[in-house]
Amino acid sequence: MRPSGLEPETYRLEVISRMDAAKNLSQLGSPVIRESGGGFRFKFSLVMNDAVISYDEENRPNVLIVQRIWDSGNVVFRDHRDAGNKDRGINKSISTLISEGWEKCAVDPIGRLAKKND
Repeated sequence: MRPSGLEPETYRLEVISRMDAAKNLSQLGSPVIRESGGGFRFKFSLVMNDAVISYDEENRPNVLIVQRIWDSGNVVFRDHRDAGNKDRGINKSISTLISEGWEKCAVDPIGRLAKKND
């Protein structure tokens, strides 16, 4: 939830193909371009199988895994505990992820969560 009294932020979304990411890596040394100008601040990058974390009302972590990313800014996730039906997805927009304070994270082999910086 957004704390009261804060102005809504403006977001800029850029979805690039794997081919463009490979070109950026070979030409610029990084697949992610962090400086885009216009006063925007880089938040995070997402690719398939990245983990993101949010917290529920009782401050318990909820970890979701990226399944699909659409040009429109919609991302399809699955719960990290769901090994079943891969067609069962949770749809969120990038602006919702940012406004609700979701962050990219890493889960180690024994299940410990750590925030992940790009």
